[in-house]
Amino acid sequence: MSSAIALSQKLINNGKRSHSAAFGDDDNPIRRPQFFSIDEACQLPEKKLRDELVKLYFEHFHPFCPVVDEYDFMEIYNEIKDDEQLKDKVELTLFQAMMKVAFGVSVCPISIKFSLF
Repeated sequence: MSSAIALSQKLINNGKRSHSAAFGDDDNPIRRPQFFSIDEACQLPEKKLRDELVKLYFEHFHPFCPVVDEYDFMEIYNEIKDDEQLKDKVELTLFQAMMKVAFGVSVCPISIKFSLF
């Protein structure tokens, strides 16, 4: 018996359509996705990794799409001593976008060179 016929038999017998009736996984209910809290979303990687990502961003992505002024950014970035100063002086969403782009253009897996967790 084909799976479509078997499914239609289940629908006739149960009288309802559901994920578990179609896929037979009553033990695995569909779960809502878990989202990050604001604090989790605003966490920054360690300085060593950030420095490498900034370097990768300006070497590989910035020449093709200069979103920020490299000289002004590096002048501010080099003066930063801790995470709080970084959050105060640099727009966090822009900085995170720059880091994500740098991960994307990375030649070798950065997670091997640095401990991400």
